[in-house]
Amino acid sequence: MSDEKEESKIEKLAEKKKTKAIMKIMEKADSTVVIDALKALSGIGDEDSINCITSYLDSTDSTIKVAAANAAMSINSEYLKTQVRRVCNSEKDSNVHQQLLAALNA
Repeated sequence: MSDEKEESKIEKLAEKKKTKAIMKIMEKADSTVVIDALKALSGIGDEDSINCITSYLDSTDSTIKVAAANAAMSINSEYLKTQVRRVCNSEKDSNVHQQLLAALNA
């Protein structure tokens, strides 16, 4: 399935608040699709979404890590704010650290 089709499918699943279906797509998706899925999950904001977003905060892919931080911060949750702070404090790449700080302060 192309990225465009997956992104469209994610959008439809997000409208229906189908967190688990979005998470399943993320398992075998490229980084662009994962980033779109993280945004969709932040709009759902249920417990499964929050847990999934939290897991991507520890991604080795810095673009995914930053996208997860932005998704986390768009949900008004002290737990997620704490998790983003944790990741930010342990980040060694100064560019990624700055992006995480920007997410925290947005």
